[in-house]
Amino acid sequence: MKPNLLRKVKAGLCVILIIVSLLCVLNVYAISYNHLFTQFLGTGSVANAKSPCRGANPFVYDNVGIISKMNQARKANGTNPHQGVDFYMSAGTDVYPIMGGVVYYIDRVNTQQQRNVIIKSTINGVDYLVTYLHIEPLANLDVNDIVDVFDKIGEVAEQLLPAPDGTIRGYTPHLHITCQTNEDQNLYKTGLYQFFRTNASYNYGKDMDVITGGYFSGNTFYITAYFRSNGGTHPEGMPFHCKSLTVYYKIFHVRTQTEETNSITYETSIYHDPLIPHNPLLNYEHELIFPSNYDPLTYTYSIDFSQFIGSDYDMECGDTLQFYVAVVREGHSNDYDCDFNTMLNDHTTEPIHDGTMDYSIWPMYYDQPAKDMTGASVVIYGESYTNSNTHQWSVWSVKTQPTCTTKGTEYRTCNNCDAEETRDYGSPLGHNYGAATCELPATCTRCGATTGSALGHDYSDATCESPATCTRCGATTGSALGHDYSAATCESPATCTRCGATTGSALGHNYSAATCELPATCTRCGATTGSALGHDYSDATCESPATCTRCGATTGSALGHNMSAWSVTTPATCFSPGDKVRYCMRTGCSYSEEDTIPENPSNHAGGSYWTITTAATCTNSGIRSQICYGCYGVLSTQPIAALGHNWGSWIYQYGYYDEDLQYYVRVYKRTCSRCGIYEYDYLD
Repeated sequence: MKPNLLRKVKAGLCVILIIVSLLCVLNVYAISYNHLFTQFLGTGSVANAKSPCRGANPFVYDNVGIISKMNQARKANGTNPHQGVDFYMSAGTDVYPIMGGVVYYIDRVNTQQQRNVIIKSTINGVDYLVTYLHIEPLANLDVNDIVDVFDKIGEVAEQLLPAPDGTIRGYTPHLHITCQTNEDQNLYKTGLYQFFRTNASYNYGKDMDVITGGYFSGNTFYITAYFRSNGGTHPEGMPFHCKSLTVYYKIFHVRTQTEETNSITYETSIYHDPLIPHNPLLNYEHELIFPSNYDPLTYTYSIDFSQFIGSDYDMECGDTLQFYVAVVREGHSNDYDCDFNTMLNDHTTEPIHDGTMDYSIWPMYYDQPAKDMTGASVVIYGESYTNSNTHQWSVWSVKTQPTCTTKGTEYRTCNNCDAEETRDYGSPLGHNYGAATCELPATCTRCGATTGSALGHDYSDATCESPATCTRCGATTGSALGHDYSAATCESPATCTRCGATTGSALGHNYSAATCELPATCTRCGATTGSALGHDYSDATCESPATCTRCGATTGSALGHNMSAWSVTTPATCFSPGDKVRYCMRTGCSYSEEDTIPENPSNHAGGSYWTITTAATCTNSGIRSQICYGCYGVLSTQPIAALGHNWGSWIYQYGYYDEDLQYYVRVYKRTCSRCGIYEYDYLD
């Protein structure tokens, strides 16, 4: 450090318990497990902080990249969420204050990468303690020294040497800056956004904190949210979008003195094509689909809170909505976030997600609570929105009419918020009972209510022709008994056994025809008339004995067939069995027998043809086979030579600048028109 730039403060500084009171800006305090952040809201600026890195000399600012933001959810190899901002600065790089102030504390005895310097800057009456961590403090730097942004305070520390087992210890060299407004390092953390609001290189301070801004313009709430992380291809860090932003809210209903909680989420969808080669020089935003209320150029969400007014969200006139915001890391392979994901080498599938927490909350927390805290007993809400309208009620209208036992209701609705009020209408009407019947008690003609009991039926006895019948109302039950007729006979009609009624006539005799052995006989009662006919036998044949021409009775035995030798009618082939036949030689008999002859695999009587059984390709030979028309067997084969590739012209695909080779590389592709295989070549 130059002596003329380093000035000593003679009087010692007392340790002061600082009461946080930022002037001209709104601060929200969020407490969780004895940790507190101060949240900077709005669009103003507290100070014009400078980059901690310099170029050729202390007066040339080098706005190095941010590789991890304040309040950033990350892999659990350190504080989660992140309690500060990490600047991409290699080991040995000079470190300068971002704001002038007084050296408050120096740690030279901690492990190498945990040494730090704390500088107190007083702005608008508030003392800010800015910690510069993972550095080697300057040897001649002392507590109470006054420094400004051009005074070197140390250098970025080297990474620890490998352990005996070969594993690397410590952090990849970088500068970590955190700010607090209390000497207790676990209390009153604050982001760096408010100090870099005028620095365009750091997106006007938005590169410092995950969620920044947070202000209303009319009914619209604007808030900016995105992450930054380092990777092998982007060591200086790069920004990437949130996977989603969720507004968690609580509505207090003034009219009913009740509360309700809910949330609304705005999603960003990523579609990753595994066939597209991973090229870190390409902007991956073309793979994103953004919600309509999100500006991907500024990472800013604009949320119209007037949407909560009305029946969809039940926010009425005078109601107040309190809310906080949670954003989720994308956690996708093409967000280049190596500190959060384990990315596969080929970048063609989803990475293994090893982060223990993938969201950040506004207002900021440390020892992060659950993402959805709306059911907790104590919730820190970052902002509120009030429906400033007053109720404008419509005239009362009947909603339900009075009934026999209850009053009716009438309602009115608010023209501004769709709220509804109801009140009693009219008086109970009382019941209007009709007379009881056999089946129903006395019943109200309006509502169907009953009193007493039904009279019940008074049934007479059923007869053959009438069912049991009620003497009061004529209702019937069951069925008429019906007549119980005895069966008619050859000489008597059918007669009812209960009442003696008859139906039909006597049947009369029904004689069957006389047979060879029996005379004509009545089929109902067995009476006979006349005599039996006797048998009339024909001559015996090969298959039948002598048979009666009237009744089919037989006597003796059939003669049997006298068969000839077998004759071949159709020869057997390789694909079809043959046929043979023989005949009965007895005069007058036409009996014959047929049988099959098994296939003959050696008789290829149907001829043959040549066909390609395996087609030749660009790289493989084919086969030509001789096939039998009859059995389709392969009689012989011949080889067919491979065709070889039929390449098309080289076609330009894309280009990129190779940092290692220092020239622009063009990628070309050609395709075989026959098999569709393709190959790439890289030409300069």
